[in-house]
Amino acid sequence: MPEDRLQKQKIIRMFSALFFSVAAAAIISKISSVQVFQHWFPQGIENRWTSLFEKDAWQFVLAFMVIIILSRGHLWSYGIRSDNLKRSMIFLAGMYGVTILFYVTARAVHLPLTAEGISIHMNDRNSVLIFLIQWMSSPVADQILFFSLVQSVLMKNNVSHASVFGIHLHFDVLIAALLFALLHAGIPLTEIPELNFIAACVVGIFSGYVYKNTTSVLTPMLGQAFFYGFPFFMKLLHV
Repeated sequence: MPEDRLQKQKIIRMFSALFFSVAAAAIISKISSVQVFQHWFPQGIENRWTSLFEKDAWQFVLAFMVIIILSRGHLWSYGIRSDNLKRSMIFLAGMYGVTILFYVTARAVHLPLTAEGISIHMNDRNSVLIFLIQWMSSPVADQILFFSLVQSVLMKNNVSHASVFGIHLHFDVLIAALLFALLHAGIPLTEIPELNFIAACVVGIFSGYVYKNTTSVLTPMLGQAFFYGFPFFMKLLHV
């Protein structure tokens, strides 16, 4: 097959994967507006937490079902594995260090973290749902959609790396990270929208790079959970 034809096929596959990922995100956002899980939670739980939990549930189901179909049951080929544990733990330790440094710096310069303004107590029913979302449902659902699915599709279609103006870029990482950041820029980590977007980009690039180097989304899941959940954890400890 001529090389130019192969190149055209790669481009078509890349845009097809990009279209599919955006379409999947749109479907998730549309479906999540239906409050199916609202009645599962007791009265008094803030509606925004139930909406986030519901969105994560739909996202997980949709992305995981697509992965099962594409992989024909071989889930490990889409990052559902725990290989390269030693390397993964090194990456994870680095992410934990960056998170703690970010939080300490934010406190030192009096950066208004959103968690600071939320009243959370260990016996508060809200704290249970916050824990489920920040440490469990969101990291699992996000990593399976944007990296197990989107980045894997890009990698399997040879949309991995290229040189632009002499700069070596990993397009599979950048595309997955950008989609992740665009749909997570609204997470109110701080009261500064631009900083929230930058933080989402950092988490997205970290997740994509680690997945590419370990072929597992376990570490990205734990990294995302710690990054977005740490301020709430400190709030629970009244620090």
